[in-house]
Amino acid sequence: METASFIAVSHRSALNRQMNVVSNNLANMNTTAYRGERTIFQEYLQETQDGQGGHLSFVQDTTTFRRDQQGEMQHTGNPLDVALNGEGFFTVQTEEGPRYTRAGDFHLNPDGEIVTNNAQPVLDTNGNPIAIPEDAESIDITAEGSVRADGEELAQLDVVSFEEPEALTRHAAGLYEAGEEQQPQPIDENTTVEQGVLEGSNVKGIKEMTHMMDIMKSQQNAAQLAQQDHEMALRAIRTLVQGQG
Repeated sequence: METASFIAVSHRSALNRQMNVVSNNLANMNTTAYRGERTIFQEYLQETQDGQGGHLSFVQDTTTFRRDQQGEMQHTGNPLDVALNGEGFFTVQTEEGPRYTRAGDFHLNPDGEIVTNNAQPVLDTNGNPIAIPEDAESIDITAEGSVRADGEELAQLDVVSFEEPEALTRHAAGLYEAGEEQQPQPIDENTTVEQGVLEGSNVKGIKEMTHMMDIMKSQQNAAQLAQQDHEMALRAIRTLVQGQG
C-alpha cells in the first residue's frame, strides 16, 4: 500500500512541475521573443520485492527544454524596434558581462545610447554601446544590422549565433548567458535584421490551455489514487485491531 502512495507522489510531483512550466508559458504569451518551455520526463522502473520479475513505475522530472521556433513578426513602425528573422541574438552589456537576447524592443537612454527595456546598452561589433547623435532626425537599421543616423553609418549591431542555442541559460528580462563552454559566432547568412518589427512569443495560448486541462485531469487521477490507497490502509488497520480484540 505504501508503494502505491510513493508512485502517486512521484506522479503528482512531476505534474506539479509540469503545471508550473505551462503557467509560466501562459504568463509570457505576450512577452517579446519569449520561447516556450516543455518538461522532459523519464520513467524509473524498480523491481518489486516479491522477486516475481515485476516492476514498479515511477516518474522522474529530469529537465526542461525550450521550443526554439521563431515567433510571429509584429510590425510596429518604431525605428528602434528590431527583430531577427532567422537564428541569432543581439549582444547587450550587463553588470555581469555580455548577455544575449532576441527581444529587440529598444529605446534611447538620456545619453542617446540604444538600450534594452532594462537600460542595458546594446553593443556593436567592437563591444561598445551605440550612441545616436542628439540632433539626428532619422534612424535606420539595415538588414545587415548597420545602424545609421541621417544616412551616416554609426555602428554595426553585434548579432551572434551559437552552436547549441538550446544550451544557453535563460535569465530574467529575456536575457541568455552563454557560459565558457560556448563562444559567440557569426550569424548565418540567411538571418536578417528587420527594423520596425518585433518578434512575438512562440507560445500558442489555446494549445497551452488544452495542455493545462490535461495536466489538471492527471492531477485529479493521481490524487484519487492516493486517496484510495489511504482508505485501504485505514481498512487494513481497522481489521487488524478488530482481530486482536
